[in-house]
Amino acid sequence: MKVKVGRPVTLFLRDGRRLEGRFSGWSGDAGAASSAADGLPLREESVKLATRSGEVTIHAEEIARVSVSVSRGKVTGLLAGAAMDALAIAVFAYGMEGMVASALGEVAFGSSVHAAVEWFHKERIAGRTADLTDTLKVFDADWYAQNLEPLVFSERESKDSLAEKGRGMLQLYVESANGIKPVAVEQPFELDLADPETGEVLDVRLRGIIDLVEEGETLVDLKTAARTLEQGGLERHLQLSTYALAFFLLHGVIPKLRLDMLLKTAKPRLERHETTRTLEDLGWTARLIAATEQAIVTEHFYPNPSWRCSECEYFAHCQRWRG
Repeated sequence: MKVKVGRPVTLFLRDGRRLEGRFSGWSGDAGAASSAADGLPLREESVKLATRSGEVTIHAEEIARVSVSVSRGKVTGLLAGAAMDALAIAVFAYGMEGMVASALGEVAFGSSVHAAVEWFHKERIAGRTADLTDTLKVFDADWYAQNLEPLVFSERESKDSLAEKGRGMLQLYVESANGIKPVAVEQPFELDLADPETGEVLDVRLRGIIDLVEEGETLVDLKTAARTLEQGGLERHLQLSTYALAFFLLHGVIPKLRLDMLLKTAKPRLERHETTRTLEDLGWTARLIAATEQAIVTEHFYPNPSWRCSECEYFAHCQRWRG
């Protein structure tokens, strides 16, 4: 997916502002060599947005999150890396698993659950009692906002059914709080990527956000899902590996890792999967990120078959791919 000129876009800025308008192009070094009408260039400094009050230019460093209206709904992605650099485009536009949202209502649903969980933990960090009723109010408000624009739901789901499911899942999550005090929630990180085994700097600026940091150097990723984790999925979980890599490069310690999964089963379930990574694992992850960045720069995009293929608008293109 590439963002075309005229596409409705909402920019969420790091200073808390929200700008709505239509994408009108890019400015920066690469912009001189690439027409904005061709879509999303790979390296840019600023995004230009046509708003009701006129065209505005926003520097990449100011952008925290982007919401783009597409034919099947809304795409929302946290920009990682130097916002508009090649790795950010991987996160925002090309669907690296676990880092970018799709156009489905299930993703907006996950965002609303995350908003409520974030509030819950921030209250705990502040030393206040996080009340279930107030946590559900946060979810209800965010879910209402998510549905102000049309979302695409599966045949078995709807706005109301997911609202009910979300409340049940959050009740289970709050009542299952493990008593370990959170240290940080939605913790940002930014660093120069390096191979932790060799110390080689890999010329990629990596920026991201860790869902939850608990006492004891435990990093937690929270997922909402319809099914439990597949065999081997925990060891291959790239987002947890990236968390651990960033933490090691910043602090010199390999952290403990945990994947919390809130399952949208008939009766909501919460699964907590603990794992860790070796130094070799972190080196592999660093090299993968660097190689992915280089592939994007050279516009080499490969099929990534998964259960998502049945609902992907690019499925036919992948089927025709021959290298």
